Amino acid sequence: MTLPSCWILHDGRIGNIVQCEGLAAALGLSPELKTVELAFPWSKLPTAVCPRSLSILSKESSSLDGKFPDLIIACGRQTVPIALAIKKATGGHTATVYIHEPYVSPGLFDAVIVSEHDRLRGANVAALKGSLNALSEAALDKAQLTYRSRFSSLKRPLVGVLVGGGNGAYKVTSEAIDDLVNKLSQLCLEYGAGLAVTTSRRSGAELEAKLAAAIAEKNLDADVWYAGATEPGDNPYKGILALVDSFVVTSDSVNMACEPAFTGKPIQVFHWPGGRKKFFDFHDSFEQAGITQKFDGKLPTWSYEPLRETERAADFVKELLKGRFTFT
Repeated sequence: MTLPSCWILHDGRIGNIVQCEGLAAALGLSPELKTVELAFPWSKLPTAVCPRSLSILSKESSSLDGKFPDLIIACGRQTVPIALAIKKATGGHTATVYIHEPYVSPGLFDAVIVSEHDRLRGANVAALKGSLNALSEAALDKAQLTYRSRFSSLKRPLVGVLVGGGNGAYKVTSEAIDDLVNKLSQLCLEYGAGLAVTTSRRSGAELEAKLAAAIAEKNLDADVWYAGATEPGDNPYKGILALVDSFVVTSDSVNMACEPAFTGKPIQVFHWPGGRKKFFDFHDSFEQAGITQKFDGKLPTWSYEPLRETERAADFVKELLKGRFTFT
C-alpha cells in the first residue's frame, strides 16, 4: 500500500485550515486544499438538511472535478455535505475525517475529531482536550533561531501576549481593554518582565492604540506586532511561542490557548466580558488540567506536560483506517 491521496476541504477560515493541515502533516500526507462554499439557500441552512451533492456548491468554491482522493480531511460546517457527497460518489472508497462537531451523525464519517467540551462521543469519535495545530518541535527550533535576535534585548522573564478581540461570544469594552493593559503594565513595572506581543485582526484600533499609549507613557519593555498597522510586516508568532517563558492569552479563541500549550509553558487567560457555554467549558477544562489560570497581573510559576493533541488525533485516525491505507 502507498500513502493515500488527500484533499483538505475547508471554509476559508484560517483556524480551520491550520487544524486540517496539522493533522495531514502528522499523517505524513501532502494534501491538496479545496475551498468549499455552499450556494444560497444551503449556506444558510442547518447542515443536516443540506443535500449530500456537489450541485449545492457555489461558483466561488474550488473545482472538485477529476479523480476524487483516497482521504478527505474536512473542517467547517459547509464542508460536511460535500465530504459526505464524495464518500457516497466513491462507494465509500474515499475515507472522511471531520474536525469539530458535524451536527449530523458522526457514524457518517470514518473518523470525527472533537474537543472534550463538544460532548460528542462515539466509537469513531476522538475527544481531545484541545484543538489541533500544525506545530512541531522542528518548527519551533527554526523559529527560535529566526527570532532570537529580535527579542534578545527584552527583559526576562519574557511573557508572550497573544491578543484576540471580540467575536460572537465575547465583547471587548473600553473598561476591559484598560484592565488588560494595566495588568500587562504590572508585569513590567512590578516584576521586571518583558513583553512579546502579537495582536489579531479582531483586536481593533482602540485596543492597539491603548496598548501603544501605555508602552510609550510607562516606558514598558515590549515588542509589539500590530495586526492593524498599515504595513504590519512579519508576524513573529512562532518566535514568541519558541522564546518566551510564559503566556498571557485572551479568552476569545480556543486555538490561542491550545497552541501555547504545545510548549508546556504556563498560560494565563484574560477573560473578556461575555462568553458562552462552549468557551466556559473549554477554559474550565484547561484550568482543571493545570494548563491555564486566570490572568491577575502576576507572574506564573507552574508547569504541566506539553499538550500534543495533533499526534493523538493522528494515531486515532491511523488505527481506524489501518488495513486501508499506509501512513508514515
